[in-house]
Amino acid sequence: MIDFDMMLVHVGEFGLYQKVLFIFQSPFCMFVQFLIFGQIFIYLYPRVYWCSENPCINATGLTPEQR
Repeated sequence: MIDFDMMLVHVGEFGLYQKVLFIFQSPFCMFVQFLIFGQIFIYLYPRVYWCSENPCINATGLTPEQR
């Protein structure tokens, strides 16, 4: 059985094709990361959310117990 590391040295590790492929795909990966990680900020929100003490909240006439 051939070890994977030995086979990789025989085949070629990180050649010109891999470098060119990496350079051409990097801009697209930068764009896609905003789409993927943006979902974290869009879909995840706290179940119970209240702002800190704010004069606008007190203007509605709610007591602290009602808030």
